[in-house]
Amino acid sequence: MKKFVLLIVSCLACIQFVSAQNYQGDVSFAYGIGVGEPAFDGWNIQTVHGYRFNDYLFVGGGVGLIKYSDISESIIPVFANVKGYLGNSHLVNPFVSLDLGYGIREEGGVYFSPAIGINIRAFRRLGVFVSVGYQYAKMLDSSLGNINLRIGFCF
Repeated sequence: MKKFVLLIVSCLACIQFVSAQNYQGDVSFAYGIGVGEPAFDGWNIQTVHGYRFNDYLFVGGGVGLIKYSDISESIIPVFANVKGYLGNSHLVNPFVSLDLGYGIREEGGVYFSPAIGINIRAFRRLGVFVSVGYQYAKMLDSSLGNINLRIGFCF
């Protein structure tokens, strides 16, 4: 738990050094259908914050909460995120994304989530995105995988 708190404080401190012009953040909700064995459906909420280098590249860090059906405990993924935007339109941009990190739990493990999606700008700094991806989390001796549909807001 101490490592988790230290990581969150470090992320918040790093945000102070990012200029408002290149800062990008998002908040999203996802529902996943379980694949593999065991297969548990579940939901996920997460937030990602970081630096938009140019029209094509974003790098940041995030934290979330995953709750699977039929499992009493939750997983808290802490991860790095990289997004590659495939166009430079200021209205609609397709993207590919990769989350890679660690799922915090009593016996945590590797967490990763590749996805493809589309980002639609509603206002100058506010947009909506939809993505489809795979989410993998290692718990104890189990590997849990989901196909996710994610909807969120970016700012």
